[in-house]
Order: sequence, then structure tokens, then C-alpha cells
Amino acid sequence: MKKPGGSTAITQPVPHQTKHSQTRYDGFNEHETTTRSVGDLRVKTVEILITGRVQRVGFRACVRRIATDLHVAGTVMNLSDGRVQIFATSDPMILEKFISMLYGCPRAIIRDLRTTDTPLRTFDEFSIIRHEGRISTSL
Repeated sequence: MKKPGGSTAITQPVPHQTKHSQTRYDGFNEHETTTRSVGDLRVKTVEILITGRVQRVGFRACVRRIATDLHVAGTVMNLSDGRVQIFATSDPMILEKFISMLYGCPRAIIRDLRTTDTPLRTFDEFSIIRHEGRISTSL
């Protein structure tokens, strides 16, 4: 934005609420420890906890399919209390799209979805973690 007289105004990022009850900033925050630049790409990792009818309905497979389509890396697993836990790493804009697409998984009913920024984690791909500790990468 140009100020009168030709100088450029520096605007601060403006915080706002996403629809997932998480405050985020538009713009780069050099002190943020959960987002890293890799080349020209910014990536971050989020933990997503989902409550509702999300077990025994094919939800984890749907999550993996969405993640693979969007090139999101991470894991998804059922928790013993009936929730599903997802760790996802990608560009922040892609992660927002990923989260919004989770509501479209058939047969699943999402009652609550909470996201938390976590320290950056790297994954080779997106995998389903089974209770026995086995990882499934097959589609």
C-alpha cells in the first residue's frame, strides 16, 4: 500500500478466527515455530482431533484418500475413546482445504473437530496407523 508522498506502508498481519476454533495470522510470522519454509514452500504440522461417528465407517480410508489427493503427508489413527487423531503436514492453505474436505467423508458424522499447531514433523507419505501399531500405506 502506497502512502501519500511515495513511501510504502507496512501492514501488520491481522489475526482472525478460522471456522475450526483456531486463531491464525495471515502473513509470515518469523517467530512462529510451527511453520517452516522449505525452498519456496511453507509447511506446518497440525494435530486434528475429531469426535463423532468416525470409527467403523471407513473414515480413516477417506482421510487418507483426501490427503493423498492434496499431497498432504501424515498419519490417521483411531483412539480408544472413540475419537480419530490426525497429524498432517503441508502448506497452511492446503491444510485448511484438507480439513474442510473431511466433512465430506460418507457415513461419518463429525460432531467436533479441533486443530492444534504442533512442532513440524516430517512424513514420507500419509498412512493409517492401526491399533496394533501396524502402518497401512496401501490404497
